[in-house]
Amino acid sequence: MIIKDLKGKTEYNLECVKVPIMDTNCYFLSKDNETILIDAGGEGEELINYIENHGLKLSAVLLTHGHFDHIEALDALLEKYKDIKIYANDNEKIVIENKDNNLMDHELKDSTLKSITYINESIELDLLSLKIKMIYTPGHTIGCCCYHIPNLNILFSGDTLFKETYGRTDLPTSDMKSIARSVNFRLKVLNDDLLIFPGHGHETILSHEKEYNEIMRIYVENWAKDA
Repeated sequence: MIIKDLKGKTEYNLECVKVPIMDTNCYFLSKDNETILIDAGGEGEELINYIENHGLKLSAVLLTHGHFDHIEALDALLEKYKDIKIYANDNEKIVIENKDNNLMDHELKDSTLKSITYINESIELDLLSLKIKMIYTPGHTIGCCCYHIPNLNILFSGDTLFKETYGRTDLPTSDMKSIARSVNFRLKVLNDDLLIFPGHGHETILSHEKEYNEIMRIYVENWAKDA
């Protein structure tokens, strides 16, 4: 998919590699051959093959959260591409570094854990000549986040928001009220025509979610009166 910036001058290529484990969407956003990856699920081989077959230079990985199906390829990626930067929300450290919370059957390598840079949403990332804004959206996990790129009018929503539904809240550090508040106060206020690329399933548009996503209704029915 070719995406142009808001001035229509610069083109970016966005491709989704759906890895077999949990059918996780891993997104490659590229300008020329420089590339960032949003989420790193699977065992790594499929992602590395995509990078090599397309002649890409991977510079950074942005993690929406720390569940195994979004981080399990990190060891393999760092072994292959030693200079890449890895970013996650600072509240997510207790998920990424604890296999009981991230649901992995093993731990990430110490060298991988030391390579992760934990940031909060006040820090704006400058990658691919783009300003990338982290939006803190707890609920699916305590440190869940989304990545908003205003100049491309796109959002990577991880497992916070799916087409017409939302991420599970029955897992360690999950909280139903938190995810409802995250969607309604942090995402619902963005542009109606915002393109949303979730961690599973199909892309969507924010205006569609405002009308059909069940988390909007659940919040109104249960918590809006207490806001």
